[in-house]
Amino acid sequence: MTILLEKSKQNIRAASMLIDNELYASSVHCSYYACFQRLKKLIADAYICDYSDLDVEHRKLNKSGSGKRMIGSHEFYINYKLLNLVKRENKEHRLVNELNDIKRFRKQADYDNISIDLNTSQNVFKKSNVIIDKLEKLL
Repeated sequence: MTILLEKSKQNIRAASMLIDNELYASSVHCSYYACFQRLKKLIADAYICDYSDLDVEHRKLNKSGSGKRMIGSHEFYINYKLLNLVKRENKEHRLVNELNDIKRFRKQADYDNISIDLNTSQNVFKKSNVIIDKLEKLL
């Protein structure tokens, strides 16, 4: 088992425990990262490459942008690599939107001056489990 896969499993367990302990913003953070870490592993497996190869590709993409805004690593994995993989495998694009949706919740939980409630935390946790399941079935 890869380290990222183990981290993903730890994060989804942690998200559940955080909900049980009423630490809702932190649970959203862990739910999202469980998905993102699983995504990184899937992308490396799908493209039969090492994580460092993907990092180099990401840096090259940013260098070739010449004046355009920089593309963050999460955007690179979700909106470039996952989208291409979904197209390659003839799967629905909804997975990309679902992942971007919980990414938005994670940003709110981490950075915005708002409280995250039980309902939001549970919804993100449920969506994360669905996304992880879809990622596992993608290849």
